[in-house]
Amino acid sequence: MKPVHVHGGESPSAWVQRWSHLVAPGATVLDVACGAGRHLRWFLDLKHPVVGVDRAPDAIDS
Repeated sequence: MKPVHVHGGESPSAWVQRWSHLVAPGATVLDVACGAGRHLRWFLDLKHPVVGVDRAPDAIDS
């Protein structure tokens, strides 16, 4: 079952959607240059712990 996003914002990239199944179940995901967190939300929906970093604080605050 694919995650459903109700958080708003952009959907994750096709690349992340296609290959995210290769991340081990329960593995922590690090998103460098996470921006507003579209990929973080995807992995959270898949029950992964996530850490996001971005050099632009405004992007993270959005």
